[in-house]
Amino acid sequence: MTGLNIRRLLRGLWLCMTVAGTAGSSRGDEPAATPPRPIELTQVEAKAIAYATFQSHNQKVVSNRYGIFLTYVRSAAHNYMAQDWLLAHSTNGGRTFQTLFEETRATSAPVLETDRSTTLSVTLESVPARS
Repeated sequence: MTGLNIRRLLRGLWLCMTVAGTAGSSRGDEPAATPPRPIELTQVEAKAIAYATFQSHNQKVVSNRYGIFLTYVRSAAHNYMAQDWLLAHSTNGGRTFQTLFEETRATSAPVLETDRSTTLSVTLESVPARS
């Protein structure tokens, strides 16, 4: 299956929020000591491409005391030399997101990092234009 076909199959970007203490433990022969809590899903983008958060070795979602931040690619040109990426922010635990920044360039969505002083770092690859 090609990347274009996969993009057509995926119609939305979903963020799965997990809460500390949601998993129960069991030895397999008895029920878990505490039942798991429901997992909430929030649709962030209805038309994101299949590779919206491409790259499994870096972070696209971080949180600090100011909320949850995420980056993703909304759309891309056929040759991936013009990808529309966004930085989104939630202040209500991931129930809704607002776009803070949007840009089109020849790169995947930037990597995010935050620290104890709540500095949000966005690392973006710069790809030179083809001549």
